[in-house]
Amino acid sequence: MEVLLNQLYAFPPEAKQPFPTNNTIDDLNALWEKAAAQGLPYNRAFTLHRHCYPSEVLALKLYLQIQPTADQALECLVANTDILSKLLTVSLGRTANRFIRLQVTIDDRACLLHRQAILGYLCDLLKQLGPASAGLIADASLPLGKMSLLEAERETGFNLQPSNQISFRLHAEQLLATQKHAHAALATHLAPALKRFKSQQRQPDLEQEVRQKILQLLPETGANLDQVAEQLQISPRHLRRKLTDVGSSYEQLFEQTRKSQAHYLMGETTLSLTEIAYELGFNDPSSLTRACKRWFGSSPSHYREKLQA
Repeated sequence: MEVLLNQLYAFPPEAKQPFPTNNTIDDLNALWEKAAAQGLPYNRAFTLHRHCYPSEVLALKLYLQIQPTADQALECLVANTDILSKLLTVSLGRTANRFIRLQVTIDDRACLLHRQAILGYLCDLLKQLGPASAGLIADASLPLGKMSLLEAERETGFNLQPSNQISFRLHAEQLLATQKHAHAALATHLAPALKRFKSQQRQPDLEQEVRQKILQLLPETGANLDQVAEQLQISPRHLRRKLTDVGSSYEQLFEQTRKSQAHYLMGETTLSLTEIAYELGFNDPSSLTRACKRWFGSSPSHYREKLQA
């Protein structure tokens, strides 16, 4: 694995800082591909896809998998949840009969895509921790939404109970056993990158902040300029001027965000088209139909068939 890292980054063995300071998403995606080729699998869980992973989240996932034990991996997860999401809280607690409970809380401000991405990431990660594949988890409690229990169990590989709370019951004896993918040398290489991600996390740029607020507000209020500006604690006029300064506009960002979310919801969820219309802030399904013909050149039903073919 060290050879793969050296080939990927071409740094000399004697370098004091083995991980480059200018690492990019492409760099870490390439690292993930190399690691996967050595037996660290990428598995889909719920509706999470590779494009949902920013580089720091990929690095965190790999770093947890190669810790000596699952106990150490979970301690790292609890300590680094802000890398995964600032709207996520994870805690560990003991239960009866030699089990450990991993409790997960996702802030209500997280949009649907954000919540599903976090949930998918955690399910995927926990399935791969421990000395054997999927052996760490005894069972889990998850909000299944529109997904059936059998479908969710098939996707996650866990025994599930429907619940409004997210929690995982872990086999305590598995926590201290050596992990299947433990790799001390690779963990040493990744540790500086995680520290840098945590200490130098950039604030999202204005356009990204506006997109996030639009996604949060769409299902509730429709996300007009005044509402988004209020969320950002600036005046609508000031927000419009700041967007103009970076060569953008609120209307452009709103249309792009809505279109992207429509593509995601139709292709990757089981929500009905009526539900999708309201999730996107439309007053009725006919408005979604007109928008889809403008965005994709076809009706919502035909576009969904194409995406899911």
